[in-house]
Amino acid sequence: MEDQHIAGRWSGKFSSSANPEYVVELDAAIALLPSGGFPSIFGASADGDLVIGTYAAESRKATFRVSGIAAGSDDGTLVFTGTVFGGSGSSSSSDAAVVRMAGTWNQPSSGVSGMFGLMLVEPGASLAGVWKGEAVPAPELAPFCIPTNPITWVLAPIPDRGDAVVGAGFFDDAADVPGQPVIAFTVTGTCTVEGDENKLKLVKQYEYNEAVENYAVDYVGVWDKSAQAVSGSWRNELGGSHGSFHARRLDPSTAVSAATLVCAECATLCTPGDEFHECIACRSPGYIACAACAPTSPHTASAGAGHTLDPQRLYAPQQVRGETCAELVVAALDAFASRPFIASRSTGGWLTYADIAATARGWTRQLAPHAPAGKVVLLGDMSPAYVSAMVGTIAAGVVVVPIDGALPIETLAAVGAKVAPVAVLCSADYVAKAEAMNAGTVIVYEEDATDGASPDDESPGPQLEIPARDRGDLAALLFTSGSTGVPKGAMYTEAMLLPTFAGGTNMWRMIRLDFQAFHPSFIVSLLALMSCGGSRFLATDPTTLLEDMTLARATHISAPPLLFSLLRKAYDEVIRQTASREAGLARVRACLGNRLVSLISGGGAIAPSTLDFFRNDVGVTVDDLLGSREAGPLAKNGELYPSVTPLLLDVESLEPSVPLAVGAVGVLAVASPRLIPGYYDDEARSARAFTTVAGTRYYITGDVVRVLSLPGPLRNLKIALEGRVGYGCKLANAKWLAPDALEAVLEAAPWVLHALVVARPGTSAPVAIIVPSHLAPTDVDPPSMLAELRFWCTHHHSQFTLAAVALEHERWSHANGMLTATAKKARAALHACYKTIIDALYDAPAAPKGADVALSPIMADLLRTSIGVDVDDSGRVDASVATSTLLELGGDSLALAQLVGKLQKAGVALSMADAQMYSVAHLDGMALRASESVGAAAALPRSVRRAVNWSAEVAMPMADLTPVHKASTSPSKSVLLTGATGFLGRALLLCLLNDASVATVVVLVRDPGRLDPAAACDPRVEVLVGDLGEAQLGLDDIAWAALLGRDLTAIIHAGAAVNMVLAYEALQRINVGGTKTMVGVAAATNARLVHVSSVAALPAAEFAAEGWIALPSSDDMDKLGGYAASKVVAEAVVHEASQAGLDVVVARLSSLSAGPDGVANPADVLTHLLELCKEMGVGPRGGLSLDWMPVDVAARVVVGAALIEGAPCRRRRRCMSSGTVHRCTWRSIAPESPSGPRPTRGVQLRKRHWRLQATDQRLCAAC
Repeated sequence: MEDQHIAGRWSGKFSSSANPEYVVELDAAIALLPSGGFPSIFGASADGDLVIGTYAAESRKATFRVSGIAAGSDDGTLVFTGTVFGGSGSSSSSDAAVVRMAGTWNQPSSGVSGMFGLMLVEPGASLAGVWKGEAVPAPELAPFCIPTNPITWVLAPIPDRGDAVVGAGFFDDAADVPGQPVIAFTVTGTCTVEGDENKLKLVKQYEYNEAVENYAVDYVGVWDKSAQAVSGSWRNELGGSHGSFHARRLDPSTAVSAATLVCAECATLCTPGDEFHECIACRSPGYIACAACAPTSPHTASAGAGHTLDPQRLYAPQQVRGETCAELVVAALDAFASRPFIASRSTGGWLTYADIAATARGWTRQLAPHAPAGKVVLLGDMSPAYVSAMVGTIAAGVVVVPIDGALPIETLAAVGAKVAPVAVLCSADYVAKAEAMNAGTVIVYEEDATDGASPDDESPGPQLEIPARDRGDLAALLFTSGSTGVPKGAMYTEAMLLPTFAGGTNMWRMIRLDFQAFHPSFIVSLLALMSCGGSRFLATDPTTLLEDMTLARATHISAPPLLFSLLRKAYDEVIRQTASREAGLARVRACLGNRLVSLISGGGAIAPSTLDFFRNDVGVTVDDLLGSREAGPLAKNGELYPSVTPLLLDVESLEPSVPLAVGAVGVLAVASPRLIPGYYDDEARSARAFTTVAGTRYYITGDVVRVLSLPGPLRNLKIALEGRVGYGCKLANAKWLAPDALEAVLEAAPWVLHALVVARPGTSAPVAIIVPSHLAPTDVDPPSMLAELRFWCTHHHSQFTLAAVALEHERWSHANGMLTATAKKARAALHACYKTIIDALYDAPAAPKGADVALSPIMADLLRTSIGVDVDDSGRVDASVATSTLLELGGDSLALAQLVGKLQKAGVALSMADAQMYSVAHLDGMALRASESVGAAAALPRSVRRAVNWSAEVAMPMADLTPVHKASTSPSKSVLLTGATGFLGRALLLCLLNDASVATVVVLVRDPGRLDPAAACDPRVEVLVGDLGEAQLGLDDIAWAALLGRDLTAIIHAGAAVNMVLAYEALQRINVGGTKTMVGVAAATNARLVHVSSVAALPAAEFAAEGWIALPSSDDMDKLGGYAASKVVAEAVVHEASQAGLDVVVARLSSLSAGPDGVANPADVLTHLLELCKEMGVGPRGGLSLDWMPVDVAARVVVGAALIEGAPCRRRRRCMSSGTVHRCTWRSIAPESPSGPRPTRGVQLRKRHWRLQATDQRLCAAC
């Protein structure tokens, strides 16, 4: 049963432990998959409630939730935890043994719990089971890029309900729902007999959300009983999309995974053992043909368009096991003898498991006499011969000691003295170093030039003798690089090296490409790969990496973070050289082999823009893994594995004094099943690396992490890496800087190949050593590079910038000692190499007052006439002016526009968004070139002005935003308000204080001195000093935890950066990032979130629209101004929160005029324009109208939406637009309005104009 899926109709009951008379019957279609992970249980109840969770086939433990079934309340989610008993996995055979599931359930929201029991009902020849296929869009929809969606359904008829059929499904490449790695849905409908056909009518609805109608898809088809196949058509009425679908019911012995493929021509299901043909030019599995259809397929080479069919064998999902590593290796070599195993550029093809076994046998025979305690060192670079030597050494049952051959001979001699190896296996390049290790024997292996064998060769694998070993015996010593002294040898037992089998990995063919010259933990991943018969391509040369990826056509690629940046730059070049971006991305996917499933990295930060590129543009999964040699795998994409127990230590004292709370920051310590006993023959360093708390032993990882979310019924603790204890520090502004995170951002810049960021405590900003890339100008100097990188950091969401840079023109590599064998930075070597330069960057005195810089005539004239900067007759200014931006010098949008206009006339392409980010010196360089008629090029490389991935901007980890349901402890109301010092915020605060039901108003402000004086003195106002643009609002851990623990009624989010000139990137941090933070606060406090938006977010044709607005196309978004785009994205974020179950309201406001007190917005351009008109006594001709909303009316609307019980509108809408509440003409402005400029008091309009034109279509009377 562990290797088979279990699916069909389950029937049973669950009861309450508190009330024995409370018994509920449950009928459901449920599938249990052996693959493990989430979801490995999915289904639907007879009432259409979603069932989803995880199933561990080995232990037969099941955990799942059922959404919407009542248990003492009107609604709620139930969590079931149980065990599966009996059965062989069959759900279709009449002689199948009884399969049942029993355990406990609970309802987290109410605390009610009890017992449950379910039985798999024999389905006979019915629909019940798992169905696999695909839904294909109609050919005429090709221009709209609608994806082909895979079908993985479980269906079952419900006899008690006539012709009813229920089911569910999921897919994990959800192209139509951004930000959701796994999408679950229910499938409900009927199966009726119409003439000679069994007609199937189903409706697919995605997991419950407020706008479920938007995702309803109708399926109408015919069920062929004899073939156990369904086919027909599908249609999404609202989306206007349609197409065809086909699926087949899987035999219960078939594992449900990528090991089931469907022929695109005849819809035949290709099962393990079948031959199939895959089109190399199409994105896998873009086109699959069975053996019968391949000869006439339109994707043969003769069809052109680059199509080529590659014949392959669909291998059965199979795993081998062993009590020891030697047993596993021997079993894998025997079971997978004909499968491809290892390849590299030197092999000319794939070496099979049998090929490797043939050479490994010799090593086994030579080394077996030294088992079990003898230690054998493997000294060499990654190659097929190295792998063969490792396999043979493992099979011999000795202690394996892999060592990096690039280490200095003195270091290797010290390791040899400690280990005393019985033998050293090495390549010819490392003989001298091997002899220095004081080994009993030095054995040299030759690099084998064997040609690759056919993957389908059926030659039997060799039989190797298996030595006797215990699971607790020492099996390997994995040494560090020794960057901080003599390398430490992590001790691994047999049990620690063996892979775990929680369902395992089932791939029709897993091909992993690794880029690494050497990695001591390679033995761990090699054993995991061999256990499932996978293949591995070895890539060691960075100059041929792109070619290797195309050659290998890997399903999984593992590379260090640095390689991700290099790949991004290379692929940006590919896209730039292609006619369109989509065509360029297609070329990138082809370069990656067109069947890539996952990119794997770890051990460092990856730039967010680089992650966006691979995840959203290229369309592959990127798994960011966290682990250590001392504790094994710890987390995937920030989520800790269930077997890992975390502990947070104080960053300075390393004491376990940091509580596990959302927002808490500390050094991560972990307890795990893979915790090593210690370092070999090194008790002192073992004592420093491990600590014992309350009887549990923990490894101190040295990683500084921030807690993002606490564990729940179906998720584990989630963290974010902040840096390393030894490298990060607090700057003068009290912000924690992790150099590797900033390095990742810098290395994503086109001009940068490598970056080393150095920060010193108490300084205002870090410095950096930069290795320029081939894209940088050959004559680039430090000031130009600094200006370029400051601009890059601003545009790529970094909260840090650089104080100074130095340039290094020699590329860092493993050969020159600047990189480790795993392509990570050798930080100790880098810091030692550049210590003098780093000291000079920090010690360089600031430019003395009076030191001047000569400017071009264009720039000098602009500074003198438009900004009022002191520029002498020769065009010279103080050096501090040259390093400032125009905005920092007091320039406004008019000054920027003047500069842009002058430069454009001179032939320099520059946008307003670019002009506001560059320093005067950098801008002057372009102006000077223009004035000299050099013909300057565009200010920026094209890749700097990156195309914004708007869907990625919206994406949030919705799994972390489940509302925390908690009962209110107070009948009074408490409100959190942002933007309280703004024009609208002041009115909101006064409106809240005028409501007697409001007991507390918590205001988040950067400067408390700007609060309304009367409101600031009110005892109900609590001031929280923070910043919307900072992580956890700029609050320390204690204040952040206190905020999340508050009993809030509502959050009014009115804070935003309002600027009609700045680019989206400059506004994203506050307007979008701040909104995401407030969504998280709302989820944690279960408060209603009222998001104050703007009609600027609406399309022109929908000025007064109410309801959610779909995210416009990328082309339309790119045309919006920065402010409007930021409001559109922020609304989309709130919409995502609504779908996750949060209580949200969006209030879109138009331009705000003064209230009854006559005080208008001093920052509004209309205010200044009206003042100017009054002073001059003139105004525009005609009846030009002004569309305004009085600020006090807007405040009452927003506060009413926040405090009203239930839905905030009669029509139960969650989005309200103000439309035109007050319209007047220029002529109607009162002539008796006070004259003279009054910057804090606006124009007073005649009282008759305050008559509100509000209707039910505009604003609710209740508000």
